[in-house]
Amino acid sequence: VGFPQDLEQRVCCYMAGVLLAPALLLHGDMSRLATAFRQADGDYDGLVLRSVAHELLQEHSCHESTVDTFGEDEIEDALEIADVKGTGVFRFCGLVVAAMLAKRLPRAVGVPNGSSR
Repeated sequence: VGFPQDLEQRVCCYMAGVLLAPALLLHGDMSRLATAFRQADGDYDGLVLRSVAHELLQEHSCHESTVDTFGEDEIEDALEIADVKGTGVFRFCGLVVAAMLAKRLPRAVGVPNGSSR
């Protein structure tokens, strides 16, 4: 199994997300995401499939405490970046990074929230 060619950039984005997430995501949002992750992890191995992570982020966007929400494009982009090695599975940390990226990517690339790409 080969790694993505842009692995170095993905790792850099992931690590920035790990460092920034506690400052950019509200405690209540993190708590709800953690509860949803635990419930979705049916075999208790600490991993969820990408499709499950996608559903969790959709749910998280709908229940987010702030006015910042994100859509399908942002979720897909965030999951793509957070899945550093391209395995298609996510630990909770990866899901948190994806949530933070989904919330912040639209502004970072100049796409208004809710706009289609």
